[in-house]
Amino acid sequence: AKSVQEFISESNKRIESYQAEIARVAALLPFEQMTMEDFAEAYPDEAFNPEKPTIWPHIPEYQPGDEPEPIPEPEH
Repeated sequence: AKSVQEFISESNKRIESYQAEIARVAALLPFEQMTMEDFAEAYPDEAFNPEKPTIWPHIPEYQPGDEPEPIPEPEH
């Protein structure tokens, strides 16, 4: 009986956090009305950063590293 009450209590806490997230998302400006600055403020991880451009495909695995690749030594 104790574990059921704990589950209900934990579930209610999760529901509260989900409702807070829903309220946060509902308060955001619609994408159609956003400027680039609004988008960068709302989604800093997703926004284009002109200081650090990316190459296609724009995912981390395909981006060049901070260090250039070393030039291999000739084999003769």
